[in-house]
Amino acid sequence: MKKIHLVGIIVIAVAIGVIFIASNILWLFPFMRDTEQAAARYQTEVARRVALRADFFLEKKLREMGALALDLLEVDADPKKTDAIIAKFLARHADFISVNLKSLPAGADEYSVSPVSFVDGRKIITVVASLPYTSLMLVTRIAVGEVITEMANERVGIKGRVYATDAAYNVVFHEYEGVTHIDGTGNRAFMAQDGGTGRYINEANTQVLGAAVMAPSIGWTIVVEVPLTEAWANKYNAITLAVFLMLLGLVFVIILIINFRKIMAIATREEGLHKAKSEYISLLAHQLRTPLAGTKWNLKTLLDGDWGKMNEKQKRFLFF
Repeated sequence: MKKIHLVGIIVIAVAIGVIFIASNILWLFPFMRDTEQAAARYQTEVARRVALRADFFLEKKLREMGALALDLLEVDADPKKTDAIIAKFLARHADFISVNLKSLPAGADEYSVSPVSFVDGRKIITVVASLPYTSLMLVTRIAVGEVITEMANERVGIKGRVYATDAAYNVVFHEYEGVTHIDGTGNRAFMAQDGGTGRYINEANTQVLGAAVMAPSIGWTIVVEVPLTEAWANKYNAITLAVFLMLLGLVFVIILIINFRKIMAIATREEGLHKAKSEYISLLAHQLRTPLAGTKWNLKTLLDGDWGKMNEKQKRFLFF
């Protein structure tokens, strides 16, 4: 029974070790998933904030163009007067490089924004907007250095960064020198989605987690990328802790298994000693009872007078 009881204790201890390992696995995977999702949400929110800033920049320029359009409508787009109005407008707005009036094509949109191009070392966009109540349109070239500077100052974590591409995946701003175009396919196909995320290896040969958000008004894609080692730092720390705890539980189970034979041998030896002790006591009791029984029988025969009647002196000697 003692041996069976000991085996039960060993089985329970091993079961506790297995449950300990399994419980670490059970909490680890949901935590890893939540950590990945939290990192993606954080980067997406940063990208969305930057995208709103880019769209606000364009909306501001459209409002300025709207004010110019009103001035031009007041003079009925008279070529003799429009040049002076446009010249004053350009003098007040340094980021407008040029403004021209052209005929409005049939079916043209209310406004359109071109991909980024270079003019005299400056990155510019061409914004075309219809002139209300006329068959004319404003064709403006606008430098985007102001908004680029603001967005490029956005920082994410320690090594994270923000970059933007236009509809043709030309780089609007980028931290790496010499990079003018991004391949928006393959691992970066998520850039074509609003709020998409993905992993890829960037120009610095670093595996990163990227989150992309469209700035629909200006037509740019804002991407926030953070090295995986930083974005998933909590995930890696959790994995390290879980592995350590599982190894600890595994070592506990292994130690029990290795020492099981020794423990069983000790239990078997103790059981043998207990049995030998019981047999010795039983034999000793038997050996003592045998002569006592004979003595008792002899006394009984004497008292019964089988060997002759005893006198008083013999009786006193026998009992005292």
